[in-house]
Amino acid sequence: MKHHHIPLLIVLGTTSFCFADPFEFEWGYHYNFDDRTELNNICAAPNGDIYVCGKTSRGKFGPFGVIFEGQVISRIDPTGAVVWSRVYNDIFEEAEVYSWGIASDDLGNAYIGGDAPSTIPGVGGHGINIAKYDSDGNQMWYSEIASGIHDVFSDIDIDSAGNVYFVGSTRGNLPAHIGDFDVVIGSLDADGALRWTRQFGSVELDFGGEIKVDPSGNIFVAGLTRGDFVGTSHGAQDALLAKYDSDGTLLWQTQLGTPESENYGNIALDSTGNVYLAGAVSGDISVMKLDPTGTPIWISTFGSADMDAVWEIEIDSNDTLYLAGSYAGASNSGDAFVAQLDNNGNQLWLHSVGSAQIDVARGLFLDEMNNIYIAGVTYGNLFAPSMMSGPDGFIAKFAPDVCYADCDSDGDLDIVDYICFGNAYAAQDPYADCDGSGSLNVFDYICFGNAYAAGCP
Repeated sequence: MKHHHIPLLIVLGTTSFCFADPFEFEWGYHYNFDDRTELNNICAAPNGDIYVCGKTSRGKFGPFGVIFEGQVISRIDPTGAVVWSRVYNDIFEEAEVYSWGIASDDLGNAYIGGDAPSTIPGVGGHGINIAKYDSDGNQMWYSEIASGIHDVFSDIDIDSAGNVYFVGSTRGNLPAHIGDFDVVIGSLDADGALRWTRQFGSVELDFGGEIKVDPSGNIFVAGLTRGDFVGTSHGAQDALLAKYDSDGTLLWQTQLGTPESENYGNIALDSTGNVYLAGAVSGDISVMKLDPTGTPIWISTFGSADMDAVWEIEIDSNDTLYLAGSYAGASNSGDAFVAQLDNNGNQLWLHSVGSAQIDVARGLFLDEMNNIYIAGVTYGNLFAPSMMSGPDGFIAKFAPDVCYADCDSDGDLDIVDYICFGNAYAAQDPYADCDGSGSLNVFDYICFGNAYAAGCP
């Protein structure tokens, strides 16, 4: 079953695609910790705060104007204020320093992963690194995993015992090279010591995308391949998905694709063990649902006439899906967006935020209060004038709508809201499930009437 959701035209600012949606834009800020900053991912921190990671430059130094870059981790409070920020691996720009993934444990410690020139004696090359910080910004340990050639970090997750799992790509032996770039996964213990690594792929180009650990400690890895990873290549580029146990034993793997070019690098797991892959197919946003054995159930695809991309997928306790990425809107060549889909792949709403330049949401996080945060990079004046000559990082927060009865979101309660609700009900829009029963019936009309009578705060 394939769904084609054709969205309305996106305009500058925040836009929703259905009758109403349960979230409102609350705030958005630029962040620039030195000269240029890119924010790439986001996760939970203590007391309702969030952690973000990325890269930042320190400006030009010396007679040749060399720019120094470093990996950055920051703690941000619920109002958007910076609690603390740390920069490490401060190296000249040509070294290519990146931080792409971040995760946190129940104690509030943060784990940040990236890649940079290796500092392991006698190894050299470009290696993967992972650092652990406490909630006050103190580095607790720092580990490197390097083949001595070129290794790239992609994503990180942790289990309930504090073990760390990562995914990336390598041209070296971690432990055994297959062809071009291979996918590499590995695990560190709670003290940062390497437990194991596994390397897999085809003889062609293969890249690791995201990694997720389920409640039983099993590991799911998403990525892409341009070769015959499992069986026969379907086209120019296929999706790959693999499942391992916590000790690195392969349980199953699969290659998914069509004659088109697939880029399903993002992954989420629902409460019943189903797997969701998100990415792009020939320039359109696409989400695929698979059962716990890796068998596809449905694919949902939507997008604009230009190039669109998904950078992150998350899932809430009700198995509702959220996407973040870049959408080619009407105002420019790319706006950041966050979208919500139901468990069947139907698009419920989409918010975009954009400047006159390129804006990309690279990280997405849902907190316990159902607030939505996106983090990314802007090359324009998104929420304020650009802070420096280069790109700025940004964070935006969307909070639950406090006035359900204002169906048309105009700030007033009137007869139009009843008409709006009736249209939503007739269209079987999930918004009309006022009482949260999972089905639409007369009790939803009663519920809406009570909400209308209660008024807005």
